[in-house]
Amino acid sequence: MVIGGGAMPVDDQCPTCDRAIHYMTDFPLVQVVSVDGIVTAGKVPDILPHGAATELIEGKKWYSFLEDRPIVPSEVVRHFNSGSTARNYLHTDGHVYYPSHHDNNGRQIWGSKRNYAAEVRSVLQEDREVPTYLHSLEKRIGQEMPTHDIFPTWPITRFADEGKLFFIPQPGGSPIPYLYLRTHYNGASPRSASLCLATRVSRQGDVETVLEIAKLRYVGKLRAPVAPSAPPLAAVG
Repeated sequence: MVIGGGAMPVDDQCPTCDRAIHYMTDFPLVQVVSVDGIVTAGKVPDILPHGAATELIEGKKWYSFLEDRPIVPSEVVRHFNSGSTARNYLHTDGHVYYPSHHDNNGRQIWGSKRNYAAEVRSVLQEDREVPTYLHSLEKRIGQEMPTHDIFPTWPITRFADEGKLFFIPQPGGSPIPYLYLRTHYNGASPRSASLCLATRVSRQGDVETVLEIAKLRYVGKLRAPVAPSAPPLAAVG
């Protein structure tokens, strides 16, 4: 089998049934090559919009009395009407607002999303569970281990071939309850997997991620290293 113009490595195919190997969980063993791009609390951007967008209208418009859409804050209107070329505006109410557009009826519609920057910083505080797990991965660079040992020991909320969704143990709960480890497959070696913070999973199994916090590179192994043979027993007598 050929992928991307090159021959598939031996480890990409089961030696007994010729089944293609795609994901980390297909391998009984993995070797950690690198853990890159770790995001700390200090590296989280100030503006991190996430989730479904909310449509808003100006209260002074005549049609505001006919709709149940929320009213956009007056500070947002003044900001964008001042000639600002910014693509968004971070309000003190914890939401990110966007310039208005007109719908099919000619009504001026504004948009907003919740800003998750503060929640992400909280999850990534140095003494919390997620940074502790990322540091443990860094200590395993160069090591070979059973695949299940690379995952955190937290409860698994969702398991699929391409990734696992873990429930982060956080006292008091959090709007960001999950860590999602998603395997990428492109036929290359070493392979890569994304570690992302996630807010929810739909009934269809779709995971809503808010930020990638690290990239794991690994080599999958199908067989354990062959142990050296024992020296022959000395002859008796």
